[in-house]
Amino acid sequence: MDDFLYRPIVLLYPNPHVSNTNQNKIKEIKNLSDNELAQQYILTKSKLNHYRRFEMTSFDEQKKETSELLQLVSFFIGNEEFGVDILFVQEINRMSQVTKVPNSPDFVDGVINLRGRVIPVIDLRLRLGMPKKEPDKNTRIIVMEVTGKTVGFIVDSVNEVLRIPKDVTEAPPELAVGLNSEYIKAVGKLEDRLLILIDLEKILSKEESVELQTAVEVE
Repeated sequence: MDDFLYRPIVLLYPNPHVSNTNQNKIKEIKNLSDNELAQQYILTKSKLNHYRRFEMTSFDEQKKETSELLQLVSFFIGNEEFGVDILFVQEINRMSQVTKVPNSPDFVDGVINLRGRVIPVIDLRLRLGMPKKEPDKNTRIIVMEVTGKTVGFIVDSVNEVLRIPKDVTEAPPELAVGLNSEYIKAVGKLEDRLLILIDLEKILSKEESVELQTAVEVE
């Protein structure tokens, strides 16, 4: 007896639209008592659960289709994996000769000559409050556009280009151990790891951007 759901079908579904020729039949159904109606129109729980699962599956598929995707370039600094919007990335180069610039901020490693252009280079480790590390064969310079300026960022290694749904990201924790959390935009929860998204609009203040530009012009 538990396998049946005794509820009038009119409570589960609205009356269907019917032609005038069927109006008498509809009146006859409406005149039935609740008990008689319930006995004639019953749904098993398994059938009802099937409908519910179908509706939930359709909703989930629609949600996945409409969810905004973020396309990112991911890289490592130490054991942490970071990501930046691929739209800001111009190119990725192996570590090259960096010319030091006097009186520049500590996190500015110097400048490089990139096909005739002088580009300031920032050590992202130092900018994020992490200890400095000597470059090795995996070290890369990611050239990006930040606040209208072309800037290179030194990272330990570049991992991959990936796309993730925006809804798997959330605001960073108030306290990020070992990192300057003010430069963190969000944290992406992937299936097997966390991905820290860098806020490029905050990585350089307007004053620091002017300092970098001045250093490049002097050089």
